[in-house]
Amino acid sequence: MPAPDDTELTALAPSARDLQATLDTSESELSGLMASLTEAAIARHGSNVTLRPFLMLPAECWDTEHQRMLIETLELTPTQQWNVLPLAATPDDATTMGIIQHPLVVSPASIEQARGFVDEIIATMLASFERATFGGDTVDTEALQTARTVAHDEIVKLARTIASVELGADSVAHARKTFFSD
Repeated sequence: MPAPDDTELTALAPSARDLQATLDTSESELSGLMASLTEAAIARHGSNVTLRPFLMLPAECWDTEHQRMLIETLELTPTQQWNVLPLAATPDDATTMGIIQHPLVVSPASIEQARGFVDEIIATMLASFERATFGGDTVDTEALQTARTVAHDEIVKLARTIASVELGADSVAHARKTFFSD
């Protein structure tokens, strides 16, 4: 059988355009979610308030060599509900809604630490993939799925940890409970 040419390989692998389409869809869904949450907050508080999404796993952690792995393999995007914490846009909004104000930035130390943890999580998952794929005569699909699930759950847990460090665990829990009941 002849080796596949570049055109065939390109057809098999998701393109940068596909990746961007996934990100664009997720961003659009976040806009809709934030509009809905803001509308509900206005109705609840009887005054005009504004929410701003805080990405618990910061955007800087997504703009790395692991972006494709996070999005395609783990089916995570930075703007999905699991990674979003709706926060007050202004001090007045914070007072009205009883939630903290968006800090606008995440500390560089938290970003670097998070990147390191993402690197470790992905490396562990890839090592598990390799063992499941090349460890015997057959591919251990259960081990592949387990590795994927563990990595997914670790990324979600990492996001909550970063937010707790940056904003305080009580503030994170209160905002998540207020908007997502979790």
